[in-house]
Amino acid sequence: MVSDGVVLKNGENAAFTEQVTLLVYYEGIIYQQNLDGAWWAWNGGDWVGVTGDPRPPKNQLFYGINSHYPRGEFAYGLVPVDKQLKQMMNLGARTIRVGVTTDSEIARMRSLLQALTGTGMQAYPCLDVYLTKDANTSPFDYSEPYYYDIGFSTGARVANSLKGLVKYYEIGNEIDSQALISASVDGNSKTDYDNQWFILARGLILGLADGVKSVDTSAAIIGPACSWLHLAFLDLLWNGVQPNGGTGNP
Repeated sequence: MVSDGVVLKNGENAAFTEQVTLLVYYEGIIYQQNLDGAWWAWNGGDWVGVTGDPRPPKNQLFYGINSHYPRGEFAYGLVPVDKQLKQMMNLGARTIRVGVTTDSEIARMRSLLQALTGTGMQAYPCLDVYLTKDANTSPFDYSEPYYYDIGFSTGARVANSLKGLVKYYEIGNEIDSQALISASVDGNSKTDYDNQWFILARGLILGLADGVKSVDTSAAIIGPACSWLHLAFLDLLWNGVQPNGGTGNP
């Protein structure tokens, strides 16, 4: 125990200690830290100086910001990128999620990554591609292989340009909303999704992942971001199930 900054063993001083602020038992060894921040280990009869806290570092919380810098819209195009990064760093953000689809967006993404060099920050692309859906479009106008091919070519094209520069790729943004049966459902149930639109969305997402991996096998894939509470969409994908109950899907 520690009393008045001194380590005691069975009520007696455990060798010489002073200004002890922390006593730690870790992996069978007793350590103490003093007011100056120095660490010492108990060897059974005396204290031996050690380098730093013996415990493994805690996983530090980090968070990021969603950015549309590659599009060059509004403030993203008007404010110099170094100023944008400084503002993010001042907020403590260390990761930037960036929507990327077109060749011009990829080029601006590369310039952003170059600007991040030495800042301790990182950026990753969100492959921002969607289904073709409007009042005149039926889901039966297209097929799952059709959208798989679109996803694959997009994923491969982006990865070809960013391989070695990024670690992560996010495969889609709110594609789930295009598969809902209507805007009145909350997306928490599999029956909230139209079966055919879901099949097309699944093909697009799978194609994006396979396209990236065909170029960058070491890339980590971030699942598609969902809007609002559309968690059932992710459950359907994860379990290989369709809204109509069909199973055994990729």
